Amino acid sequence: MGESVSALVDGHHLHVETCADARLAMIIDTIDAAQATLQLMFYIFAGDAVGQSVIAALIRACGRGVDVCLIVDGFGSQDQPDSVFASLVAAGGRFARFNPKYGRRYLLRNHQKMLIADNQTALIGGNNISDDYHQPESDPNGWHDLMLRIDGPAVARLEGYYRALTEWVEMPALRVHQLRTILTDYSEAVGALRWLHGGFFSRLSPLTRAIRNDIDRSRTLVMVEAFFAPNWAMLRKLGQVVQRGGTCNIITAGHSATTTTVAASRHCYHRLLSSGVELYEYGPKKLHMKLIIADDAVYIGSANFDARSLYINVELMLRIEDSGFAAQMRQFAQLQQEKCVLITATKYAARATWLNRLRWFVAYFIVSTLDYSVSRRLNIIGEDQ
Repeated sequence: MGESVSALVDGHHLHVETCADARLAMIIDTIDAAQATLQLMFYIFAGDAVGQSVIAALIRACGRGVDVCLIVDGFGSQDQPDSVFASLVAAGGRFARFNPKYGRRYLLRNHQKMLIADNQTALIGGNNISDDYHQPESDPNGWHDLMLRIDGPAVARLEGYYRALTEWVEMPALRVHQLRTILTDYSEAVGALRWLHGGFFSRLSPLTRAIRNDIDRSRTLVMVEAFFAPNWAMLRKLGQVVQRGGTCNIITAGHSATTTTVAASRHCYHRLLSSGVELYEYGPKKLHMKLIIADDAVYIGSANFDARSLYINVELMLRIEDSGFAAQMRQFAQLQQEKCVLITATKYAARATWLNRLRWFVAYFIVSTLDYSVSRRLNIIGEDQ
């Protein structure tokens, strides 16, 4: 069984679910309960058994008169032809791809995952729609992820963002500065629950700025990150949490869909261990969670802790500030930690042969420097030309 957490925060009902079957059931049940509108956005939406079950639920909703809109990412779902979604369109649903044309803009990715029902209920997290994300808990090749269900007034604010982004996606000529305006305007600076958006900004996005500021003042920092390859400035900030008398625990993936992302994370270990950061690698399944707990602030959503998520991808995170919920999520992270391998200085030294260090460096360079530099140069310096 996967762990779950439920809480009431500022008039909002929150429920965190990790069990693969329960996550899929939560998606289907939310669709089946919708009476007026369904708005979905996913990085990956496959035409496999899980994808077809979700499409079938959306078609049932269309039959009830529900207004259904689905947006998928042009890169993440590039292997899925339009025919996968033809039955939904035939039933009256709307379908679009984010940035569907090849070219320099194709390096931009809409990495968000969300489902909004009737402006009252939202599902967010790292969960994509495919069989891989809903394998049995015992399957080591499945993804270990979480999904947050939120019921309350903050959902209406997210729905406004979805509508604005949908209008942008449907424009005949997509302008990056218009998208950046949307990401800024719908990011929130105050409140117990704040929607924060990331993307390709010339400086820091609202999301990255908020995460950085919370790290800078945190005394107890816990991170569960599927893909972990931040720049050196951010690594230094993590070490400074310990240096000012706090604690920093980081859980990363022990194995993933590619060896490159794991190797890139391991390139960061020496610096973190030298700063007193506690490091753990999750091994039972492929880790896909994106969770940060900085004192009383909890971040849940789509953004990894790497250069692409922090500085390029269009991302969505919900920042929840509540001491009780933060305490529950630290207990949740502790349960994940108990399934991990502790990376000690001794264990790291045993792994860090010259060949492994070279592999880790090359992987980190690809993930944090090459991909980041090329994408930003093509999409920010030369934007809208």
